[in-house]
Amino acid sequence: MRINHLFLSSTDVERSTRFYCDFLGFVPTKTFNEGLGDCQVVHRENQGRDLELLIVPTGTPKLMYAQHIAFEVDSEAEFEKLLHSAFAMELKPRADVPINSESGFSTFSLNGKTYRHFYVLDPSSVNIEIMWHYSR
Repeated sequence: MRINHLFLSSTDVERSTRFYCDFLGFVPTKTFNEGLGDCQVVHRENQGRDLELLIVPTGTPKLMYAQHIAFEVDSEAEFEKLLHSAFAMELKPRADVPINSESGFSTFSLNGKTYRHFYVLDPSSVNIEIMWHYSR
């Protein structure tokens, strides 16, 4: 999975922390305030790459609200596992960004690469995209 770090706005920091830990395998590493409200950092290491998310309370004036995060996974097996988990957790995975999109996943091409992807909403209604690059 690839992303270095992101700041996320959440209406319920604790619930969002559980979502990222339970669904994507992050681990809570620290909590702090520092004028941002009660914040949580979650971490995940994958194949020597570190990923960190800073989850901050909605309305934090210092930060912009994040609407979409794309996580790219490294294998078809990981993509299938997350898709299965999304269905099992009743996250309603969908093939495109709009909430009323078809259930499941879809494919798209960008810059000569073909991807499979699906979307779910986190507890604060941020679109989470799971994508996997594959060759035909």
